Amino acid sequence: MTEIQQFQRYTARVAIRRGDDWEVRPECERLDGQEVFVTAGWLMDEADPYPGEWAMWLEDSAITWIASGDLTDMRNAGSVSL
Repeated sequence: MTEIQQFQRYTARVAIRRGDDWEVRPECERLDGQEVFVTAGWLMDEADPYPGEWAMWLEDSAITWIASGDLTDMRNAGSVSL
């Protein structure tokens, strides 16, 4: 498993989790199975929807961020200039 570092850029495959009472938004459904570029944003805490996971900013997407738990095959793709 890749250790996530803030502001680091990664490639990853989207693997949306599904649960009994979870509604998957159509824009997320379209990304499922796709390889994407993401940048590690912030480690979510108890006030966030997925505590203990990273919020990963998506490149070139209508979706702003995705939880790290919905990503697989994550590989380092270089750092981001801020």
